[in-house]
Amino acid sequence: SVNGLWLTGFNIEGDATRMSISGATLSPDLVPGYILRLNNEAALRGKTFSSLNMQLPKAEAGKQAPPQYLEFVLQSVAGGETENSGAGKR
Repeated sequence: SVNGLWLTGFNIEGDATRMSISGATLSPDLVPGYILRLNNEAALRGKTFSSLNMQLPKAEAGKQAPPQYLEFVLQSVAGGETENSGAGKR
């Protein structure tokens, strides 16, 4: 585990060629180290992560203080896809 970083979702599609991992972190600097640790996991060897999106969570109604964390989503590339194959889609 990484102190200050937690997972909120994990999705595997098909034969595990497409994966997404979502979570939150108190510091964006923790995410690259977490990704490096994932690369050392036997179950994830050979998997390529192609995108990382980070954003502030949506404000909750009635709350004035901004959240003190960031949400992130890490996504893999399916076999045969390249990073540019999804260009224009957001």
